[in-house]
Amino acid sequence: MARRASSIKSARRWITQSYLYPCFSYNAPSLTGRSDMGDRKLLYRVLLVSETVAAVERSPLMLADILGASERNNRRDMIGSAMMFHEGQAAMMLEGMRADLDRLIARLLSDGRHRNLKIVEDRPIVHRRVAEPVKLNAMSPHQAGEYLGGRRLDQLAASVLERLLSCDGLRVSSCAV
Repeated sequence: MARRASSIKSARRWITQSYLYPCFSYNAPSLTGRSDMGDRKLLYRVLLVSETVAAVERSPLMLADILGASERNNRRDMIGSAMMFHEGQAAMMLEGMRADLDRLIARLLSDGRHRNLKIVEDRPIVHRRVAEPVKLNAMSPHQAGEYLGGRRLDQLAASVLERLLSCDGLRVSSCAV
């Protein structure tokens, strides 16, 4: 009986890994794999901005905690993300399957470090712009003046925010190995 239960668990694990997540490998360095399901596996991109409570962007310990939890959760859920903190606001670009993104947004809504969460854009996509589970971008005061022109993150159009979060020139770190 115990042997049968073990084989059922193995079969469920195999089905989950090979059928539901055919392009995902636990040892994969990125989330960009192609599956034999082709375009039937629909991805979404969500851009959001929130106000940060406390000085999240100025506290290395809080930032490390956010990056660590994001890397662990996003890798598990196969979500690619880019984030940026600037003048008391956080901007994020999240890419993944609908159900995984909805769970992540629910966690962000209940996270005490965010308030006034605003979804700037939510749309289906054909391919990912962010393959890493976590990518942190930052701007120097000179870059902020050049890219933002005195505007806050929540005042940017979706296309501008997406380019800003996709820009490798602003990358600080990547938690993906």
